[in-house]
This record gives sequence, structure tokens and C-alpha cells, in this order.
Amino acid sequence: MRTKGKVKMKQLEQQRRDEILSAAIKVFSRKGFYLATTDAIIKEAKIGKGTMYRYFKNKENLFLEIVLAGLDELDENIRMATDKIKDPIKNLEAAVHTYLLFFEKNPLFLDMIVHQQSEFKKKVSNRYFEHFHGNIDKIRTIFKNGIRKNLIKKNIDIDNCIWILTGMVNGLIFNWHADNKKFSLTQKASFLTETFFYGIMSDKKIRERA
Repeated sequence: MRTKGKVKMKQLEQQRRDEILSAAIKVFSRKGFYLATTDAIIKEAKIGKGTMYRYFKNKENLFLEIVLAGLDELDENIRMATDKIKDPIKNLEAAVHTYLLFFEKNPLFLDMIVHQQSEFKKKVSNRYFEHFHGNIDKIRTIFKNGIRKNLIKKNIDIDNCIWILTGMVNGLIFNWHADNKKFSLTQKASFLTETFFYGIMSDKKIRERA
């Protein structure tokens, strides 16, 4: 009975923690880090101050935990979506689709990042770029694999291609945000990857002539 009681207590603690995080995301996405207050988060979560500080020591700690958890979830989603795909082109397509899907499913997370205040950007940006550059080597390996299989040009500048691809993906996401999320990110995924891999010219002969 004691073991079951401990398990139930941990489950309740995790549930309460998740409720606080969910409330904090809503408040941060509306007001940004600087204007958001712990009182507003407490009100949104419908808890007492003691409960809040039992789980999170301050507002900064809460904000960072949300960002780190979100980026870790994104990394895991991409890993699961691409691990078993051997074809390099389909692998990149799956990665792009998964990346866009994450933000489509978590629009408040994006709002929160966009609204972060300047004094907090360094910590968040450092973690974001750790995530970003941690995936660059994986993408570079995929390109090299595509070259070995004669699916990608041998003399291509891989790093420039990666920057162009990531620029297209992030540009689409921020355009979606600026447009108040009026269109579906995932529905744009195939158009984005098709444009990146095959260009905008009508057929192979025209591309060769160009």
C-alpha cells in the first residue's frame, strides 16, 4: 500500500507541475518574460504561492525549464521521425515536416520565444543554438550520404545548402507567426522541400540550360 501511495503522490506532483508549466506558457506567450508575473501565473494555474515555489524557485527558472523541455521534445521528435529512414531525401523531408509540425502543435511556445525580453535572450539563444548546431552535423551527414548515392550533386556546397534550407524553414515559421497562424505549416512542408530540392524551373531541360 505504501508503494502505491508513493506512486500516486508522484503522479499528482507531476500533474501539478505540468499544470503550472501549461499556465506559465499561456502567460509568457501573452505578455513576454518581463511583463509576466508570478502572480499572473499562479492565478492562471489556480494554485497558491506556496505550491508555485515548491516546484519552481523563480520566474526565470520556470521560463528556462519550458524552453529546455520544448527543445528537448523537438529533438526527440525529429530523432524518432528520421532514425529508420535510409533514403537521404526522404530523411530530410521527414525532419522538415516534424520540425514544422512541432511549432504548429505548440503555437504558444513560439509566441513565448518571440516575446522574450532582450536581457533573457542570451540564455535562451545559447540553448537554441546548441539544439540547432547539434543537428547540423546530422544534416551534413545526410547530404554526404545523398552525394554517395548520386542523389545530390557532388560539387555542392553542403554548408550553404544547410543554411538555405534552415533559413527557408524558419522563415516560413516566422511568416506563419506574423500572419497570425492563418495557414497550416505542415501543408506547406512538401512545397518547401520540393522547391529546395527541385527548384522553381518547369523541367529538367530548362534547369540544365540555366
